[in-house]
Amino acid sequence: AHSLVSSTGSPGIASRTMRPSSQPDHTSSPTSRTPSHPHVGQYATVRPTRMPALPHGNSLIPLPFTFNTPPSYSPLYPASYPPTPAPDSGFPSPSHSERSSKHNSVYYDTPLLFHSTNSSVGQPTSTYEGLVTVEDARHVIAGLSGPLEDVMQSVLRLISLSMHTHNRSTIIKAGVIQPLLPLLTRDVSPDSSDATLQAQACQLVRMLSRNEDNKSTMVAEGILDPLIIRLQVPGGASAHAAGGLCNLAFKLELKIRIVKAGALKHLLEILKCGTSESREYAALALFNLSHKYDQAKVFLIENSAIEALILLLSSDVQEVCIQAAKLLQILASNDERQALIVQRGAIPPLVHVLQGNMDKAKAQALRTLQYLCITNDHKHLLVQLDALPTVATLLLLDSDKIREYGAHLVRIISTSTAPAKSSSPEKSTLTKSGLRAPTPVPSSNARPT
Repeated sequence: AHSLVSSTGSPGIASRTMRPSSQPDHTSSPTSRTPSHPHVGQYATVRPTRMPALPHGNSLIPLPFTFNTPPSYSPLYPASYPPTPAPDSGFPSPSHSERSSKHNSVYYDTPLLFHSTNSSVGQPTSTYEGLVTVEDARHVIAGLSGPLEDVMQSVLRLISLSMHTHNRSTIIKAGVIQPLLPLLTRDVSPDSSDATLQAQACQLVRMLSRNEDNKSTMVAEGILDPLIIRLQVPGGASAHAAGGLCNLAFKLELKIRIVKAGALKHLLEILKCGTSESREYAALALFNLSHKYDQAKVFLIENSAIEALILLLSSDVQEVCIQAAKLLQILASNDERQALIVQRGAIPPLVHVLQGNMDKAKAQALRTLQYLCITNDHKHLLVQLDALPTVATLLLLDSDKIREYGAHLVRIISTSTAPAKSSSPEKSTLTKSGLRAPTPVPSSNARPT
């Protein structure tokens, strides 16, 4: 790392930064525009690595700029600004391309001034690529009304900015939803550049929906119907649309609106015949929509969701298998539904997961079996499938969750008394031996995607 000091007496940003020799210097001098932050003139460090660049006019704009500052007070910002968090790409798994890697991204410890010379993003400006103002965001959003090439560049720039939590709220306040609606609703050919643009627009919506204070605003501005339309078209847009609905479905009032808009049947269709990525997002969305909302659970059970989830347990993609097991857990919210899931054949594929090589999936399979092995018949079925030696082997693994869930499952199987009836499907039950059965419903929504 290299220490830099502003060359002027007034607050400003360092006029030079250390960069790879293959990349041009995109920072500006302190005199081009003096930032409003009073502490920028102090020491700052820059750690450059390789990163991709987006063509922009006659220059290259690096994407994305994020920060590696520690979770303590940063002298780069006044007290009114929060410390810059670790990079947040908004993806549930490092397997997705949006998650940055050391080979294709660069992280800077200091915000860098950015010059825009392309008319598609408004008048030339200098701003922080990390924390932007509403005015700066509006310059970028203005490009959404231009030609296709300018629109794609503006969407990519907004995606880059949305990797920072603070910017997501700023972009929504700048009015990005209304210009995005036409992009999401028009019919396009699946293999065209317009289809790619729609997928990127859905990706932007999914990332913006991660912020709690954005959800109600986005729904009020009409984002639900375009997302549901994108669910019906195979491709990358459907996966990101499902992820956006997953993020929006945290509050009960928003869940009700999403269900009434008809999202469940389209998400269930993706669950049955979508790609691995879209199935994962669809399962996450159905998990959130079903959490503490019994009407959604009833719909899924009546429309063969259990059979679809049982098939997904055999997936060779670990994250898909994990989400299928979690959704089975939330559907098993009372004795009747637990019996129905077992009757339709859930236990054998769960045991097969335990015998596989996906450790994270094993933990969720053990957790699901806790929900299902409540009656003596279900326990006997598990014993007949020779699952106990497998569970005993798992107890030796170096995983706290696997050991915890495995030991709990062994205790449940060792008791020959069925649990007492519970008047509320949302509460856990106690067996006569004093052992507590697993809580039928998880305590929180799925994480934002």
